[in-house]
Amino acid sequence: MKAVIDEVVAKPYFQQKHCTRWKQNVVQKDESFQRKSILRRGKANFITGESDLTPDQTALLYCRHYLQMHLASSRHLFDVYADSQFSQKSPLNPEQITMIDFGCGPMTSGLALAWHAKELHNKKLDINYIGIDHAPAMLRLAKNFSQNQQLFSRNSNFQFLTECNNPQTLIKYIKSVEACYQKTPIFLNFSYLFASDSLEQLQLAKVVNNTLEYFDKKNFIILFQNPPLSCLNRKWFDFKKNLAYDFDVVGHQIQLPYYEYQFFEQSKPDKTKHINLYYEIIAI
Repeated sequence: MKAVIDEVVAKPYFQQKHCTRWKQNVVQKDESFQRKSILRRGKANFITGESDLTPDQTALLYCRHYLQMHLASSRHLFDVYADSQFSQKSPLNPEQITMIDFGCGPMTSGLALAWHAKELHNKKLDINYIGIDHAPAMLRLAKNFSQNQQLFSRNSNFQFLTECNNPQTLIKYIKSVEACYQKTPIFLNFSYLFASDSLEQLQLAKVVNNTLEYFDKKNFIILFQNPPLSCLNRKWFDFKKNLAYDFDVVGHQIQLPYYEYQFFEQSKPDKTKHINLYYEIIAI
């Protein structure tokens, strides 16, 4: 994973050193300022950019501060799923996976799933993937990650959308890739999406319900993660109340340790950090 992230994130990050606004707004500011005032704790505007940074520079800075953390939390969800009661009925097969990733960012959860498959099964991930994110800068990073042949097989299919308000878009894609995989789960992934101020959770529930209704006999697994703060999870609980199908849940609030290597600042030692996380895995 380090080699993959270095190629897609670290190299272009270092290339910003000749940009005056990057020096003024990033290099000359400490990490706390970057997180709080530029990235706004992950709520930065990645469409227009922040603090005179371009959208691509803002997305790179986001990856510098949050990508490893979110990779670790997403990887934890897939490890939990593999050990859960749900996987006995719908095992996670690295050669037959479909994921619809809402608010995908730089495809962090897709990377985490590929990391999981590589370590546990020693296989490249064969994935059918739709990444949905309003910010083209994030999708450009996602596309770069998707081209990595260390993690993803050549049979993988990737599609990236800036919006998905019509369930027919999802239905058409799932039908096109799922003909042979009727017994494998389809993952609907929501990583840190429900903290968004602009998210319309009831419209999203309608899209998901219509998709589930079309594939009535299909196994769907919903993955959710967010910080354990009630103010950030209100929209998630509204969304769940409006799901039209019965479901079973595995969920916990945890403090998750993870190992972060300092690939941007090589003079600093690698270190162990912690994530305060609330997650749920839902089987429809």
